[in-house]
Amino acid sequence: MQYGIVARNKRVNAAIYSCFEYISETDARAFVNKFREQRSDNDLVMHTFRELIVGAYLGKAGRTVSYEAELLGKRPDWSIQGQGGQLITILELIPNGTKILL
Repeated sequence: MQYGIVARNKRVNAAIYSCFEYISETDARAFVNKFREQRSDNDLVMHTFRELIVGAYLGKAGRTVSYEAELLGKRPDWSIQGQGGQLITILELIPNGTKILL
Protein backbone atom coordinates (compact mmCIF):
# COMPACT_ATOMS: atom_id res chain seq x y z
CA MET A 1 0.00 0.00 0.00
CA GLN A 2 1.87 2.94 -1.37
CA TYR A 3 -0.13 5.56 0.56
CA GLY A 4 -0.86 3.62 3.73
CA ILE A 5 -4.38 3.65 5.09
CA VAL A 6 -6.48 6.10 3.10
CA ALA A 7 -9.94 5.27 4.48
CA ARG A 8 -10.79 3.90 7.91
CA ASN A 9 -12.95 1.12 6.49
CA LYS A 10 -10.73 -1.75 5.25
CA ARG A 11 -13.05 -2.69 2.38
CA VAL A 12 -13.33 0.90 1.19
CA ASN A 13 -9.57 1.29 1.51
CA ALA A 14 -9.03 -1.81 -0.65
CA ALA A 15 -11.52 -0.53 -3.24
CA ILE A 16 -9.76 2.85 -3.33
CA TYR A 17 -6.47 1.13 -4.12
CA SER A 18 -8.18 -0.91 -6.86
CA CYS A 19 -9.48 2.32 -8.41
CA PHE A 20 -6.00 3.87 -8.34
CA GLU A 21 -4.91 1.31 -10.94
CA TYR A 22 -7.01 3.10 -13.57
CA ILE A 23 -6.19 6.76 -12.94
CA SER A 24 -2.98 8.77 -13.08
CA GLU A 25 -0.52 8.91 -10.21
CA THR A 26 -1.18 12.66 -9.91
CA ASP A 27 -4.91 12.07 -9.57
CA ALA A 28 -4.36 9.23 -7.07
CA ARG A 29 -2.29 11.56 -4.86
CA ALA A 30 -5.02 14.21 -5.09
CA PHE A 31 -7.56 11.66 -3.86
CA VAL A 32 -5.30 10.55 -1.00
CA ASN A 33 -4.98 14.16 0.16
CA LYS A 34 -8.71 14.75 -0.18
CA PHE A 35 -9.62 11.59 1.74
CA ARG A 36 -7.25 12.55 4.53
CA GLU A 37 -8.71 16.07 4.74
CA GLN A 38 -12.23 14.64 4.91
CA ARG A 39 -11.47 11.81 7.34
CA SER A 40 -13.83 13.17 10.01
CA ASP A 41 -16.82 13.55 7.63
CA ASN A 42 -18.05 10.17 6.43
CA ASP A 43 -20.60 11.72 4.03
CA LEU A 44 -17.86 13.68 2.25
CA VAL A 45 -15.58 10.64 2.17
CA MET A 46 -18.31 8.57 0.50
CA HIS A 47 -19.05 11.32 -2.04
CA THR A 48 -15.34 11.52 -2.90
CA PHE A 49 -15.23 7.72 -3.11
CA ARG A 50 -18.06 7.82 -5.67
CA GLU A 51 -16.11 10.44 -7.66
CA LEU A 52 -13.11 8.09 -7.66
CA ILE A 53 -15.23 5.13 -8.80
CA VAL A 54 -16.49 7.12 -11.80
CA GLY A 55 -12.95 8.11 -12.81
CA ALA A 56 -11.68 4.55 -12.40
CA TYR A 57 -14.55 3.24 -14.52
CA LEU A 58 -13.70 5.71 -17.28
CA GLY A 59 -10.00 4.92 -17.04
CA LYS A 60 -10.65 1.19 -17.20
CA ALA A 61 -12.81 1.80 -20.28
CA GLY A 62 -9.78 3.35 -21.97
CA ARG A 63 -10.68 7.01 -21.53
CA THR A 64 -8.05 9.62 -20.67
CA VAL A 65 -9.34 11.46 -17.61
CA SER A 66 -8.13 14.23 -15.32
CA TYR A 67 -9.46 14.87 -11.83
CA GLU A 68 -10.32 18.46 -10.91
CA ALA A 69 -8.34 19.94 -13.81
CA GLU A 70 -8.88 23.70 -14.05
CA LEU A 71 -11.25 24.73 -16.82
CA LEU A 72 -12.41 28.33 -17.21
CA GLY A 73 -11.68 29.02 -13.54
CA LYS A 74 -13.64 25.97 -12.35
CA ARG A 75 -12.55 22.46 -11.33
CA PRO A 76 -15.06 19.86 -12.52
CA ASP A 77 -14.74 16.41 -10.98
CA TRP A 78 -13.57 14.77 -14.20
CA SER A 79 -12.44 16.04 -17.60
CA ILE A 80 -12.34 13.52 -20.42
CA GLN A 81 -9.86 14.07 -23.21
CA GLY A 82 -9.81 12.61 -26.68
CA GLN A 83 -6.88 11.91 -28.97
CA GLY A 84 -4.47 14.80 -28.97
CA GLY A 85 -5.64 15.88 -25.53
CA GLN A 86 -8.67 17.91 -26.66
CA LEU A 87 -11.48 18.16 -24.13
CA ILE A 88 -14.45 15.94 -24.97
CA THR A 89 -16.63 16.44 -21.91
CA ILE A 90 -16.68 17.11 -18.20
CA LEU A 91 -18.45 15.22 -15.43
CA GLU A 92 -19.61 16.64 -12.13
CA LEU A 93 -21.17 14.40 -9.50
CA ILE A 94 -23.72 15.93 -7.20
CA PRO A 95 -24.71 14.69 -3.75
CA ASN A 96 -27.84 12.58 -3.57
CA GLY A 97 -30.91 14.69 -3.01
CA THR A 98 -29.47 17.83 -4.57
CA LYS A 99 -31.95 19.66 -6.77
CA ILE A 100 -30.72 20.95 -10.09
CA LEU A 101 -32.41 23.92 -11.65
CA LEU A 102 -31.94 24.31 -15.39
